[in-house]
Amino acid sequence: MARLNTNGFELQSLTAGFEFDSILTNGGTPTINTNSAYTRSGGASLEVSTSGNYWYFKQQFRTLSANPVYVRFYLYIATLPDSGTGIFELGNATVETGANAIQLQLNPSGTLQITYWNGSSSIQVGSASSALSTGQWYRIEASYIQTSNTVEAKIDGTVLASGAGGNIATTGYYCLGILDA
Repeated sequence: MARLNTNGFELQSLTAGFEFDSILTNGGTPTINTNSAYTRSGGASLEVSTSGNYWYFKQQFRTLSANPVYVRFYLYIATLPDSGTGIFELGNATVETGANAIQLQLNPSGTLQITYWNGSSSIQVGSASSALSTGQWYRIEASYIQTSNTVEAKIDGTVLASGAGGNIATTGYYCLGILDA
């Protein structure tokens, strides 16, 4: 499998085209954090705040239908959200509108769950995770296989859930950030 994109925010830039395709915002202000307490292995990390606004980084990709899509990122939870909040999405159109998308949602209880969106309705895939702790780094992995429309998510190498999602097509995107607040 070829690596198509790597971004660790080590360039410490929020300018589109450096480490991501675009940033979309509705009042939120993304920041780069260089405080060593909030960096995992490098010198910088992306800081996400759930202050009632949404914003996210978007990266486009195109894959052949026989190839799986695989995304890995690291999550540090300083405080839990007040309501269920999308933190990652894999889809084929704009976020949460019309087309099919698969989303990882962080709940106020600290659990993560996979949700498959089909327009305005949603279906949970599998069970939610055990509660994640604040003040700790987690490796999150998500994969999608188009030939079987199968999605799987892992936390630190352990399967969170897997199952059938919808067809998200061969041209798509992934987003990281606060997708709804």
